[in-house]
Amino acid sequence: MQWFRGSLIPSLRRRPESSGLNSQLDSGLRQNDEPKHFLIGLLLGLIVFTIPPMGYAQQHTHHGGNAAVVSGPPKIETGRVATANFDVNGRLWLAWLHGQHIYVNYSDDLGNNFSAPIKVNPEPEKIHHNGEARPKIVVDRQGRVFVAYTQKLPKRFTGNIRFSRSVDGGKSFSAPLTVNDNLDVISHRFVSMALDTDDNLHLVWLDGRDFMAAKKEGQDYNGSSLYYSVSEDHGASFKPNTKLADYTCQCCRIAMALDDKQQPVILWRHIFANDSGDGINRDHAILSLSKGNMIQRVSFENWAAKSCPHHGPALEIGADGRYHMTWFNIDNGKPGLYYGHSDDQGKTVSAVYNFAGGSDQAQHPDLIEFNGKIFLLWKAFDGLQTTVWLKQSSDAGKSWSEAQSIAATDKQSDYPYLLKQGENLYLSWHVPDEGYRLVEISRVGQ
Repeated sequence: MQWFRGSLIPSLRRRPESSGLNSQLDSGLRQNDEPKHFLIGLLLGLIVFTIPPMGYAQQHTHHGGNAAVVSGPPKIETGRVATANFDVNGRLWLAWLHGQHIYVNYSDDLGNNFSAPIKVNPEPEKIHHNGEARPKIVVDRQGRVFVAYTQKLPKRFTGNIRFSRSVDGGKSFSAPLTVNDNLDVISHRFVSMALDTDDNLHLVWLDGRDFMAAKKEGQDYNGSSLYYSVSEDHGASFKPNTKLADYTCQCCRIAMALDDKQQPVILWRHIFANDSGDGINRDHAILSLSKGNMIQRVSFENWAAKSCPHHGPALEIGADGRYHMTWFNIDNGKPGLYYGHSDDQGKTVSAVYNFAGGSDQAQHPDLIEFNGKIFLLWKAFDGLQTTVWLKQSSDAGKSWSEAQSIAATDKQSDYPYLLKQGENLYLSWHVPDEGYRLVEISRVGQ
């Protein structure tokens, strides 16, 4: 294991398994029409997400959030919400925020040195900069660089989905265009972006236009909507927006992966009516564009909270077509991180594995398939420092290794992510007071 732009933790530290958990998953499938019925009131949700230091909102905004606004020239060390991706040649690209501009730069030596930052939006814009609504960056096989982000609008909780591209290898960027074709000053936020093997760009985001339309008609409408658009001309233009789902949670990141047909599969926090009639459950739903956009419910913790937790899921589609999913939820008053998989596009889900949670404020999980294994990553705060933990499965998510720590800081930090490039797997993590970190986790053959 190697650490770039930071110090390697002297030794891997094992984390005890959560109380009462078994790392061996039941191979049986839980049917979607048999959810549990544990409900949690609004009061609990507000307590969990507002009280410091043990509240998850405190962890999200302090140890899981953003550095203070900085002065001086833009540089990755003091940037915010740095998001990384490798291109096909192994160059590491990052998009990040400084002031009212998105910047892009790259590294050819795994994060030890970076190119001079290039400004994406020439005119200043207020830009969303929390971990759930971070900028996105992908690079196609011809070296075109694509960036998507959310522009803040004057009213609270409003925004536009913005997009810019570079056709000269990141030397300059086009004037940003607005992808949402509804231009009302309402919510169009939390964009995710994927690039398929034909270099088509797929964008999905949360949108408030249907909520506002229902409000004008005096009708109830819980949450936001899920909207989608695609560019088939390398980002020069986008197709008209398409609504994929009603009643999504308003402020959680969206997970998106491409299936074997190179069509998006989308996982998000959804709003379901609960059985007691006293509120709404914020569980998770999935749909596949190549499977007729049918919405399938995939989590059943039945978290009956009326406020958004700002805590989205992650999704990976394995080489065998299995959907691997991870998310945060609260089940009967107990916060936790969960893993489940599906072999039939979400119609049924495996027995769910609660792999972390409780007093260490485990949160913001990510996962990836690499070298025939599934890796789970998350961060947790013990009151003194934030630690990034890792588990792996060698049998497609049926059983898991013990958790090991791979990085830590006592500073504010962004969400950790997993990146793979060629024969290597990395942790990507930005700690604004310490710089960008790229940690080699595994190599093929090791």
